[in-house]
Amino acid sequence: MGRGRPARRGRGGPRRRRWPARDPPHPPALARRAGRLHAPAAGVATVPDPRRLGPGRAPPAHRLPLRGGEAVSHPILALRTALRALLVADPALVALLGGERVYDEPPRGAEPPYVTFGEASARDWSTGGCQHALALVAWSRQGGDAEVLAVLDRIAALCADPPLALAGNRLVLLRVASQETARPDKAGLRRAVIRLAALTEPL
Repeated sequence: MGRGRPARRGRGGPRRRRWPARDPPHPPALARRAGRLHAPAAGVATVPDPRRLGPGRAPPAHRLPLRGGEAVSHPILALRTALRALLVADPALVALLGGERVYDEPPRGAEPPYVTFGEASARDWSTGGCQHALALVAWSRQGGDAEVLAVLDRIAALCADPPLALAGNRLVLLRVASQETARPDKAGLRRAVIRLAALTEPL
């Protein structure tokens, strides 16, 4: 007598606290509302989805870096462009090739003779300048090397102190480093390579 009865526990142990019901969280990749993605985490760059730009619109194009308000061309591209303009403007070389046949890559079905740009490299030189090594390849279907070597001789003459204007760069030096011939390829085309060395500086 006098002792209280021990408290009785309900069935199933202590009662758990209930939280108010809310919608389950969406994974970040699936979180969309009204066709728009949720804001990305801070510091993460976003790329516009071309499907959401609407008809007639395209994502902004990547541009070359600017110097003085004008686009700056890569030194290799600037040198190649200037060299091609020099070669196709020479009547003697155009006569040898039968037209302005100087290509980065020959069009399908193109018949030789023609000239293509070969490998190119540029290394740091001076303060921001580049030391270039690039090749031009003359192609011919004639037997023997006479035609391709005549083309190389004309290119070599044109590359002797040429007045080249390079986009965004200045030509310091251009000279012929070597000339060589190669055996005919599987298609029976003969080729000869002239290798040029150049120095350029940014404007």
